[in-house]
Amino acid sequence: MIPAYVFHAVSIAVSILLIPLFLHHLDSSQYALWLVFTVFGGMTLHLQNAIQNASVKEISRGVHLHGDLVQAIQRMRSAYAGLTLFVAFPFFGLGLIYLNLTGYGIYTLEWCIFIMSYVLVYAFAPNFSLLLGSDRVAKCNYINTLTRMLYLLAAFYFLEHGFSVLGICISFAISSLLGVALSSIATRKDINPAWKWSINPNFIGYGFFALAAFYLYSGSILVAATRFPLETIAAYGLGIQISILLVALSLAPLQVWLARLVRTIGSGSEKKELQRSLIAINCVYISGSVLLFVFGGDLLVLVGSSIPLLDRIDLVLLAFAVELNIAILINFLMSKGNYQFVKPYVLISVAGFAAGIVAVYITNNIYGFVVAPLCFQSILSLPWMARIIFAELSVHSST
Repeated sequence: MIPAYVFHAVSIAVSILLIPLFLHHLDSSQYALWLVFTVFGGMTLHLQNAIQNASVKEISRGVHLHGDLVQAIQRMRSAYAGLTLFVAFPFFGLGLIYLNLTGYGIYTLEWCIFIMSYVLVYAFAPNFSLLLGSDRVAKCNYINTLTRMLYLLAAFYFLEHGFSVLGICISFAISSLLGVALSSIATRKDINPAWKWSINPNFIGYGFFALAAFYLYSGSILVAATRFPLETIAAYGLGIQISILLVALSLAPLQVWLARLVRTIGSGSEKKELQRSLIAINCVYISGSVLLFVFGGDLLVLVGSSIPLLDRIDLVLLAFAVELNIAILINFLMSKGNYQFVKPYVLISVAGFAAGIVAVYITNNIYGFVVAPLCFQSILSLPWMARIIFAELSVHSST
C-alpha cells in the first residue's frame, strides 16, 4: 500500500508545483492555450481510465477467480487499440480545427507533440492494466512516480530556458517515453494471447460515465474562462485540481485492495468489505481536507505560488466528498460486473452541469459551478447509487 500512497503524494506535489510554475512562465494567452490542451487531454485520459478500470477488474477476476484471462486481455487490447486510433486521427484533426478557429493555429507543433504523446501512451497502456490486474500494483506505482517526477523536472528546465508551451509538451513526451519503456520491460514475460478483436460493451458504458465525472466540475473551468479574470480561474482551477488529487489519494486503498475485493464476491462478506472501505477512505479524505483547509494557504506561500487558496475551498471539498463516495459504490458495482449506474449518473451529471452554468450566468458567481452540481449529486446521484448497491447486496436501506 505504501507505493500507492507515495505515487499519489508525488502526483499531488507535482501538480501543485506545476500550476505556479506554469503561471510564472506563461502569459494569459499561453496559459489559456495550455488549459485547452489539458481539457482535450483530460477527455482522452478519462476514456483511458474507463478502459483501465474495467479491464483491470476483468483481468483480476481471471487471475483470482479462474475467469477467462485470455478473453479479458483480448478485450482490453481491442479497447486500447480503438482509443489509440481515435486519438491519432479524428481527435487530432478536431483539435487542429479548433486551434485554427480560435486563433491558436501557430501552435500546431505543440499540439502534434502533445497528442502524439497520448497516442504513444495509449498504444502501450495494456502494460499498466496487466500490472494492476495481476497484483503488481507497487511496480506500476513506482513507474508512475518516476514519470511524474521526470515530467516536473523537465518542465522546469524547459520553461526556465524559454520554451513556453512547447517545453511543457516536450516534457510530457519525454516522461511518456520513460513510462512506456519501463512498463514494457515489466510485462515482457506476461501472457501474450493471439490478437482477436473483442470489445466488452461495459467499456463503452463506463466511458460515458468517466467523461461525465470529468466534465461535471473540470469542464466548468472552460466555461468560467469566458466570464471571469485569469486570477479567479487560476484559484478556482487550483481548488478543483487539489480536490481531484485528494480524492485520488483517498481512493488508493481500492486500487491496492482490488484482489481482496474480488475474492469477496459471492463469499457473503461483501457488505463488510464495503463498510470497511467507506470508513477507511472517508477518514483519509476528511483528514486531508482538514489539513488543506488549515494549512493550504501557508503551503502555497511556502512553494512560492502567486495563486491564493480558494476562499470557499470548503464547498469544493464537500462537492468532491460526495463524488468520492459515489466512486466507492461504483467500484464495488463494477467489481461485480454491474453497470446499472451508468445511465442515471450520466443523466444527473449532465443536468447538474447545465444547472451550474445557468446559476453562474444568473448570479455571476463562480461558485454556482460547484453548488448546483453538488445539489444534484447529493440529492439524486448518491442515493441512486446506494439504492443499486442495496439491491445488489440483497439488503434493505433500513438495515
